[in-house]
Amino acid sequence: PDDAHLESLMQRCKTVEAAANAYFDGSKTVTSVPKLGEKRQASFMCDSNKEQKVTTASVLSKGQNLSNCSADGTKPLAERMRPKQVDNLYGQDSALGDVLRQALAEDRLPSMVLWGPPGCGKTSFAACIASSTKRIFRALSATKVGVSELRDELIRASNAQRLRGMNTILFVDELHRWSKTQQDAILLDCEKGTVTLIGATTENPSFSLNNAILSRCRLVIFNKLSSDAILTIIDRALRTDEKLQATVLTDGARSALVAAADGDARVALNALELVAGKGDTECQVDESAVLAAVQRRSLYDRNGDFHYDLISALHKSMRGGDPDGAVYYIARMLHGGEEPR
Repeated sequence: PDDAHLESLMQRCKTVEAAANAYFDGSKTVTSVPKLGEKRQASFMCDSNKEQKVTTASVLSKGQNLSNCSADGTKPLAERMRPKQVDNLYGQDSALGDVLRQALAEDRLPSMVLWGPPGCGKTSFAACIASSTKRIFRALSATKVGVSELRDELIRASNAQRLRGMNTILFVDELHRWSKTQQDAILLDCEKGTVTLIGATTENPSFSLNNAILSRCRLVIFNKLSSDAILTIIDRALRTDEKLQATVLTDGARSALVAAADGDARVALNALELVAGKGDTECQVDESAVLAAVQRRSLYDRNGDFHYDLISALHKSMRGGDPDGAVYYIARMLHGGEEPR
């Protein structure tokens, strides 16, 4: 064939490649033809309705990223401090262990369910996976996604595996929010390896998840963060965040932050951001400022694990002849909104 014919064939190949990239990345239209070897990008709309560009590995459902689409300056401190490397994920050494760390380093993580209280690092661990994996990483919120959207994700993952030879990691936050039907929809693809499921939940998986899901996933229990871990996270924020360079905490303020957090790093960082000074002028934060900023928390859930834990403690106090303990647990339950009857 002559040169003109070869040029025509090359142009057609580029057009087909662009259409395939747009299809796999979820884009509806082809706005430009990428050069051969160029890293593909997908276009989506953020909550702010401003078009953004991200690489395929970080494309998330409905334009949601583990890091907010907003500029770094407007992100909450807890989001700015979200680690991208597992070495900066403090307080969960026993949960992750050497086996999972090695699997993460070798990009061969199995399907997992991450169970733990809020603010202990479940979503941060998913962010570490997203930043290190060579696989396609997609993230969903179970509160926003139904069966139809889930099936679209599974079809996209199947096509990527069949045509591009790329596996997909599917992170589902608040996994317990899915109904049994929605959980069943992902079983076959999870078993076949079409997707590697990483689910995060604050509810006991034995009650909130299907046994079939638990059979296909490794259960990783994230514990409430220790005081030392909270202090390390606070110190890292003071050391690395630009907006906190002028903030100095007294020993009393640090202790108050740790006590108020009660193992929740997000609570500690939100309170720190609220009391932190602005500008270049040094701002010293004392204990009274922290106590005025922290939120009063009632750690009780009438329908969750706290209900049964406190009921058990109440019964044991009564059987053990400890009236003070029995009154304490009754008061905690009533204060949390328990029905007296």
